[in-house]
Amino acid sequence: MSNNEDILGHVYVIEDELGRVKIGHTTRPHSRMQAIETAIGLSIARSYVTPKFKAFTEAEHRSHKLLDKYRGRGEWFNCDYELAVVIAQAYYQKLKHI
Repeated sequence: MSNNEDILGHVYVIEDELGRVKIGHTTRPHSRMQAIETAIGLSIARSYVTPKFKAFTEAEHRSHKLLDKYRGRGEWFNCDYELAVVIAQAYYQKLKHI
């Protein structure tokens, strides 16, 4: 869970133009996606962002753990974008009331 119970944030899933998938968390999705595009030098092809909720860091952690066998580097995964979105959505639904 987030360190500060009053902070609300999002889990995001992005797919870059090479098909790599990243799962992360942020309190400012638009700014975060711009920063990622700048850092990787590639465009984001698709993106999904959960609604705001308190347990966003826990949801991200659980998503990473479930997809660990697909892990590339850091928060990047070699899996289907749709699979990552379904997992992020499921953890949002499970944890949104915490």
